[in-house]
Amino acid sequence: MACFLVSGAVCVAPSPTNSPVHDAFLSDVSSPRDEAFVAVGPRIPVSPPGRGVHWATLEVATDPGDARRLVICGTRFSAVQNNSVEGYVYASVDGGRSWQESLVDSRTGWVTEESCTIGADRQAYFVASASDTSSGRVNHRLGRTRLYHSRKSGFAWTDSLEVPFLDWTSATADATKGPFRGRFYVFANSVADGRGERLPERIALLTSLDQGRTLSSPVFAPTPTHNEYVRVGGAYPGSSAVLNDGTVLAVFASSRASQINGQRKHTVEVVRSLDGGQTLEQPVLIGERSNPSIGVSLGVDPRSQNLYVTWIEGDSRRRQLVLARSADRGRTWITRVVMEDEVEVGKRIAAGSPSVAVNRAGIVGLLWPAGKGRCARFAVSRDGGVSFSESRPLGPCEWRSNETFEYHDSFLQTSVPWFEISLKPSLDRLGISMRFLAPGSFLTSMDTDSKGVFHAVWQEWHGGKQQVWTSAVTVGPSIIQRLAIDELQDVTSKIEFEFANNRYDQATQTFFVDVILLNKGLEPINTPIRIQAQDLRSDLGAVEIDNADNRGRSDGAVWDVSDSVLDRSLMPGERSYPRTLGFRLPSHRPISAKGWINPVSVATRVFAKVRSPIQ
Repeated sequence: MACFLVSGAVCVAPSPTNSPVHDAFLSDVSSPRDEAFVAVGPRIPVSPPGRGVHWATLEVATDPGDARRLVICGTRFSAVQNNSVEGYVYASVDGGRSWQESLVDSRTGWVTEESCTIGADRQAYFVASASDTSSGRVNHRLGRTRLYHSRKSGFAWTDSLEVPFLDWTSATADATKGPFRGRFYVFANSVADGRGERLPERIALLTSLDQGRTLSSPVFAPTPTHNEYVRVGGAYPGSSAVLNDGTVLAVFASSRASQINGQRKHTVEVVRSLDGGQTLEQPVLIGERSNPSIGVSLGVDPRSQNLYVTWIEGDSRRRQLVLARSADRGRTWITRVVMEDEVEVGKRIAAGSPSVAVNRAGIVGLLWPAGKGRCARFAVSRDGGVSFSESRPLGPCEWRSNETFEYHDSFLQTSVPWFEISLKPSLDRLGISMRFLAPGSFLTSMDTDSKGVFHAVWQEWHGGKQQVWTSAVTVGPSIIQRLAIDELQDVTSKIEFEFANNRYDQATQTFFVDVILLNKGLEPINTPIRIQAQDLRSDLGAVEIDNADNRGRSDGAVWDVSDSVLDRSLMPGERSYPRTLGFRLPSHRPISAKGWINPVSVATRVFAKVRSPIQ
């Protein structure tokens, strides 16, 4: 039998109110609401331990041709390693059951504005803008943006292109059968000229016709002529998409000022290109916001091509979740409030970025930060956004105030005082400025795969540390896989386990470990490959398995690791991709013993198909 131990000390929305709205949606989806068919999968850790605080940007993208492959990208800050801001990509080959770091861009002290996407034929793209920090300060005007390309849905990246700095990007690729299939697009808030200046601050679009080897010069959205308001400050793209006729569009959070009296307003706008990125149309106003938050999200119904945009309205006293819908490919929009704030802390809408996605059945999913940013909540609509199911937490939403310095030390950053607004910079003196960012705005991201599964991604702060989590949500009849092993061979003696990323989540009292399978035999081991748990126990009391694929909680639980094996065969001497296993202690005794303590101990057997020996 193979056996492993995890040792160490244990650290101790209702349905929306029918309030007055801008306009009522006209429903064209007749399916009745059925909340019992919403199945939330296991909560899976994404970011490896000790990688810092993930902030500013967070995005998930699925491979349109392979539901097993996903990427998550964004910005993170590391207080321990190099006191810098860097871009990252985490990738999954097994439908989000486990994740590994596949790319890090830390070439300067400030790498941010990231976005990522997967297009046709497993072509993945990652955009990271690196500010120039050679003088000890952030200088976007002299910075560069790097476009990375992967032919394996987010693995084996190449640094294919470098252009002047693009401020706050959103990337998408055309995977349709339309006239522009294969094109890659990058929307940006503004563009540097590469010589220390910015080009005119207008919404910009850059296009690649050759899988990221080159990018076109930026084209800009024209200034609207139909009203008195002109853009001031930034116009930040939330997300972008390509429709089935090749139309590419992005949603922006913008600010505008009246040319008559200077009055300002915050807006949500959409910009479209109908000719494969050669030109941009005038921005179309979707709605107005009462706050300058830049968290907006766009989702597309793959059947009807209806568009949905969501954002959070209001402030800390009262927040609402707003949903806008377009039935004519973004030309006109109607909006309504679909979620009201609640009194219970765990159900309160938090400041940050919500997300909207639509699966292949036309079901609309909403994801938003809740519980003062300590968790995320999810709800679905089967009638085109007219009504939503009871919201469900995707993690523990309990909130305990802990405003000690220890709570924030993972985001303790140090720089020279030029970055301090309260101090006047002096070029003839040096200094030290230490600061931390108190959690205040929380990010979510969501996409649907080719099977219709929603992949929700969000941040959580618990016990003074931050983690990126994901969960797969299925809407429809629940199917529990039997994952039989009767017709498979016992290959336990031919397998060795290697382990990485030991983690403990205090909020749910769950241990996680990544398991890698090594074929130490002389024969190829073919999929399906399955791990069966036997003799599960703990020195601290009751223990249960948290994420088995057959939903087993104890002996007999089965993890299917087939997707972790490339080409459906594990050759002699080869290793699989990591698979994350989870073990939960619902309640446990205090730790009083000395020496080794085993919170989790489980014996396993591995079953698979085996080919004939190599000749």
